[in-house]
Amino acid sequence: LRFDSLEKLIFISGIINKGNIPAIAFNNDGIVTYASENIANFFGITHHEIINNNISVLNKFIPENDTAKNKDITKEFKDGEKYLVRMTGNSGEIIWMEWAYKDFSKNIKVILGQDASEKIELENTYELLVQNAEDFIYRCDTYGNYIFINDVSFSKLGYTKEDLIGVNSLTLVHEDYLEEIKAYYQDHFISQKKSSYKEFPIRKKNGDVLWIGQYVTTIFSAGSDDLITGFIALARDITDIREQQELIREQRDSITSSINYARRIQYNLLPHKNYFKSNFSEHFIISKPKDIVSGDFYWMRQIENHTVLVLADCTGHGVPGSFMTLLGFNLLNTIVLEGRTLNPAQILTELDKKLIEYLPRGEGKNTVNDGMEITICVFNDTTNEMSYACAGSRFLVYENNSFTMFKGDNKHIGDNEEGFSGYNSYYKEFKGAFNLFLFTDGFQDQFGGPKDKKYSFRRLIELFETNIDLPLTEQRRVIENDFELWIGNSQQTDDVTVLSVARESIKKNE
Repeated sequence: LRFDSLEKLIFISGIINKGNIPAIAFNNDGIVTYASENIANFFGITHHEIINNNISVLNKFIPENDTAKNKDITKEFKDGEKYLVRMTGNSGEIIWMEWAYKDFSKNIKVILGQDASEKIELENTYELLVQNAEDFIYRCDTYGNYIFINDVSFSKLGYTKEDLIGVNSLTLVHEDYLEEIKAYYQDHFISQKKSSYKEFPIRKKNGDVLWIGQYVTTIFSAGSDDLITGFIALARDITDIREQQELIREQRDSITSSINYARRIQYNLLPHKNYFKSNFSEHFIISKPKDIVSGDFYWMRQIENHTVLVLADCTGHGVPGSFMTLLGFNLLNTIVLEGRTLNPAQILTELDKKLIEYLPRGEGKNTVNDGMEITICVFNDTTNEMSYACAGSRFLVYENNSFTMFKGDNKHIGDNEEGFSGYNSYYKEFKGAFNLFLFTDGFQDQFGGPKDKKYSFRRLIELFETNIDLPLTEQRRVIENDFELWIGNSQQTDDVTVLSVARESIKKNE
């Protein structure tokens, strides 16, 4: 073609005729000297009908009122450029043809066509989606300057294209977050992340602050994994969501603050450590609430020549459990301190009756079926005797180099059990010094370890046995460490309380 060789055109026509790119050659007067045979695949005309006719014959395949219909290709097309023309196909459908124009010599011009209908349709669909999307969509170059912004962004932010196109995207970022977002973008590009997400505030044209949640996708040069040409971002207005989150956070902080205060109240209701020191030679207390407040509690009072020690595990944990502990404190004060009741079975029986009275059992949304497991030990401070009663609980005594487990009645406080006539008291006389271990079931029921199983009561006894020769304060440290190692990354499943006291043998007066 470069040498005005008609033979060249004939040579390549065998390839062109079988392809999907129509080719037409014409001279300076517009007379067609060559047309590929595949022209008939696109328009209602054959290559024979085009040859020796003026190139303007193609204009009849351009719809009426189209601006391209009366264009003179020989004068208006420029060398090396492409022209997108809407034309009528064989079946009367509209197709988009993209014509590439080339001046091969002074008297030979060639146009090569390509059906761009699918491409145009995709582009139009993409543009409709982008322009009508509810989200902000924009594209920036490697310097962060806007090169495209969809219409929604302008309407929601109040800016015009003149305000933003070519402007750096950081200019919209709220000044308090500018350095943070600048560092975020730098990290995104230095690390060559394919995409990332960030929430930050921007300013509208009227000065109002709007929070956006922005997804940034890096645009790499075609065929390259490291040459960045810019980025495209999709952002959503999350101002309302942020305001709701802030309200929730404030409410959560307020609730947490209230619960923390309740925790201080609950803690101060518990017997002070000095009270234990005055009644026992040694002691330790391990208290690990699952939540801020606990459904476990311990209670101790000295009346006349007796020391009453109580450990209870109320149904539930957290706030509901803590309300039950307050009720338990109050009922024990009423029964033991005001009623001067020292028989452990009578204490439990009275506690059971009052709890059912205050919290009616049954069905319905206003009924409560909660209760508690509880151990009561009453020490005679002038002898070596102890009376005890249990409601669904158990405890351990270490004496004479061995552990003994003690149990009472299986009925929990608050349970409805037909035919139950009351709890039973049991008695134990110590022959020498002893250690008492009271515990709720939170420790032994805790999941963890290498197989994520319960700790188990057997393992708990072994833990006590292994460390029994240590001072109680050291035993506490070992027991707590073992619990932490067992739970690992698991979640605590229940409140945990372990309490141990030691007493020397009381010498009887002759």
